[in-house]
Amino acid sequence: MCQVEKGRQPSKTGSWLLAPLVSSSVLLAPMAWAEESAGEQAPPSSITLPEQTIVGMQTEAPTVSVGTKVPLRLKEVPQTINVIGQERIQKQNLYTLEDALGKVGGVTVQRIDASRLSFFARGFEITSLQLDGTPTTMDNRIFLSPDLTMYDRVEVLKGPAGSLTGAGGPGGSINLVRKRPMADPAVSAEISAGSWDAYRGMVDVTGPLTETGNIRGRLVLSENKTAFPYDGSGKRETSQAYGIVDIDLTPDTVWTIGASNQNTDIRGAQRSLPAFRYTNSAGEAAMSLPDVSRKNFYGANWNRDYFWSASVFTELEHQLGGGWKTKLSVRHADNNYDLTQAYARNGAGIDPADNLVSMNSIMFDYREKQDEVDLYADGPFSLFGREHKLLVGTNYSRSEFSSNGGYYSSYLGDVDLYDPQANFPYPEFPDSDRLPTNVANSRTKAVYGNLRLSLAEPLTLVLGGRVTWLDMHRSQHQPEAGSPSEKSSQSESQKFTPFYGLIYQLNDTYSLYANYAEVFNPQPVSNLDINNNIIEPIEGKQHELGIKGEFLDGAVNASVAAFQIEEENRAIPDMNDPSSRAVVAGGKARTRGYELEVSGQMTPDWFLTANFTHTYKRYDSPNEQLQTYLPKNMLRVWTLYKLPGEFEKWSVQGGVSVVSETYNKLNVPSIDMNGTKLQQSGYALYDAGIGYQINENLSADLLGTNLANKKYYQRINTFQDGNIFGDPRAVSFTLRAKF
Repeated sequence: MCQVEKGRQPSKTGSWLLAPLVSSSVLLAPMAWAEESAGEQAPPSSITLPEQTIVGMQTEAPTVSVGTKVPLRLKEVPQTINVIGQERIQKQNLYTLEDALGKVGGVTVQRIDASRLSFFARGFEITSLQLDGTPTTMDNRIFLSPDLTMYDRVEVLKGPAGSLTGAGGPGGSINLVRKRPMADPAVSAEISAGSWDAYRGMVDVTGPLTETGNIRGRLVLSENKTAFPYDGSGKRETSQAYGIVDIDLTPDTVWTIGASNQNTDIRGAQRSLPAFRYTNSAGEAAMSLPDVSRKNFYGANWNRDYFWSASVFTELEHQLGGGWKTKLSVRHADNNYDLTQAYARNGAGIDPADNLVSMNSIMFDYREKQDEVDLYADGPFSLFGREHKLLVGTNYSRSEFSSNGGYYSSYLGDVDLYDPQANFPYPEFPDSDRLPTNVANSRTKAVYGNLRLSLAEPLTLVLGGRVTWLDMHRSQHQPEAGSPSEKSSQSESQKFTPFYGLIYQLNDTYSLYANYAEVFNPQPVSNLDINNNIIEPIEGKQHELGIKGEFLDGAVNASVAAFQIEEENRAIPDMNDPSSRAVVAGGKARTRGYELEVSGQMTPDWFLTANFTHTYKRYDSPNEQLQTYLPKNMLRVWTLYKLPGEFEKWSVQGGVSVVSETYNKLNVPSIDMNGTKLQQSGYALYDAGIGYQINENLSADLLGTNLANKKYYQRINTFQDGNIFGDPRAVSFTLRAKF
């Protein structure tokens, strides 16, 4: 299924032009960033139009649709975009979105707890998610990393994407492109086994459902089971089913219907660890991360996270003629998340004098319903003797989130940091500890457009914009009789989010670009002022300059970008009432940085992606915690080489992720902690693998991750809790079949 196919032979001239760029990228790895590391970025592997799936690395110029909705080549988009294609997903066993984004250059993946995640780019959280270009919500309270079985590729746009996706932060936007039915019958399957009793199976069947081929279908099923790399009987089980059918109503009209379901059951999951807090020899407050065995389990045997999500969708696409088309997309999803956990949290941090960790418990169940409707038309038109392109559309989305009560139980007891126990009895969760029931609803309507004006042969002006109408409502009530409800709301009318881009085609290889984009991002409903009203939305802007190169007929893409992002109205504590949890919209932040990348098929048998990102973030608000847990420098390199001659059935791969020092700088005046750092040094993670093409239909791959078994914290939070170890070394063996 993952056979690496040979592409066109590169010209000697193209190879010569590319050599300095490739060499400089590779030479970055062993240099000054050796004390940094993390993941990596995507080659334009199986990148193609949605109705195609290519087995083997991509040899044509890749197209992307994130931020544009219509397929464009990378150098036609005046923004930074990274892609993880199907070949990369398979070769590196990138089974979940967490796995894939951990390989994208410049992206930081952080676990909130055993199940939930946050993604960051350019110093800010990525809060925008698209499915085949249609915006949807990504609320990390209930968002678990989706299994990638049903997706062909992952596209990541860096920086604001508000002109097409609407509300969202400046970090960027993720687009998941679904697998589509194929015109020819095909069956693929895989089974794998690995460290920590990890087992996975997948089958993917596609082809025509009628003799004429006017109806085509695809069914994908997967099952994944794995234990955890710490003591106890904890395990994670995930199953996914996905089906999709394309129906040719006329030669110009295709109707698509589909559905998916994912269930994830996690038993014995560990949440996180507190840190040490103490007074150093100089009499100053200090913090440090615990250096304990990763096999230690800080939880209870009855810990359980259970997530299930079901969605149905339909699309209608019609070719209008003259290169114009229109597309309607409709989707409904139900997301559910139940959690019962014993977890470690020390309000004052761990005291080195006794090394005791306080265990607490929590129970809640979250529910979310999502509805999205998107309609757009796009096509070319002529004006002043030149051809231009226009896209206009409208969409509507609705999200209903509810926390159906929950419980913080009483204190469970202490455990020894170096010898924890997990035999806590199941708590009673008394009514006196019941949390309020919360309901948060949002409605968004918008019209948007994107105009590509060909001003001259080498110059293209891109004008984008979105007008948004937003309503958010929140209510909270305590279950006890007579308890009053708290309500708050926020509305925005005709909020305009612009995007301006300019592309100058230097020659057939290189293009210069610049962009300006604005940010509009409503605050979480938990960010309330002293009167329990949701504070003003976050706003900001980005300036970006860059150059892109396309080599070897599009088989290789390279880019250099410099950016600055400014954000304001960040939530900071209300100093008029420091004893409450009230916040005000007064925080400001700014990031500056640059990113370099080369990615693609360097020769018929050699594939490389290399990315280096530097990001510097500054806060301008004295009351804001200086959360600098995102690295300034990040290097990610991955390469695959198919051996020549009599070893042509063999392939080898390797990768490195390097990140610089990370830390969280805390300002807590009440305990004399002003600018105290909780930090860890930079680190590097190494992966390697070997593949063998047994015959035309069967291949085998052996992959090792974190080969040096580096011990590191994947997330740094505070001295109280939220510090989470990264995964230790793992090895997996996979058999893939294609018929």
